Amino acid sequence: MADCVVAVVHGEAGARVEGLWSEIERRWGATRSHTVAPPHVTLAIVRGRPEPARLAAALAAVSRRHATFAVAGAGYGIFVGQGSESPVVHLAVTRTPRLSALHQSVVDALVAAGLDVDGQSLADHWRPHVTLADTGLDAALVGQAVAYLVEHGPKRWTLEIDSISVAASIGEVTLEQRLTGAG
Repeated sequence: MADCVVAVVHGEAGARVEGLWSEIERRWGATRSHTVAPPHVTLAIVRGRPEPARLAAALAAVSRRHATFAVAGAGYGIFVGQGSESPVVHLAVTRTPRLSALHQSVVDALVAAGLDVDGQSLADHWRPHVTLADTGLDAALVGQAVAYLVEHGPKRWTLEIDSISVAASIGEVTLEQRLTGAG
């Protein structure tokens, strides 16, 4: 089990992602592993079941150092799983200096709190994205879904990063901390 520290995608961009989720499921039967989670960018994966108070304290400290900012979506992409994992179709998110700084602050705070951060969350491996589908896909369906997105999906995305939260292994999002820093 693992918890994820995420930036929830609110507003118009979040509604657009939810619309794509519905359309991908309707057309190809593909969904997301955590269907109860709202649209989000994962900032770090914390292995095990960390104590909520430790997570909350770490996130509160980070939220006080960072202000709300916007990032752009940069097209669509595919992560290819290993073994029996389904490929992942996603909205690629531009890795800006501000997003990278928030990400590094989250990882540093989690490590300082003695939590076990998954290696794919470290800067050299982290790829910011919003998952559109990661369950029920094969190569043919991925091709059809990406063709649909290129043809009909939004061409420009702006995501406002205004808070950080914890998404439990079941997908439920808790412990939201608004970004209140001066930037």
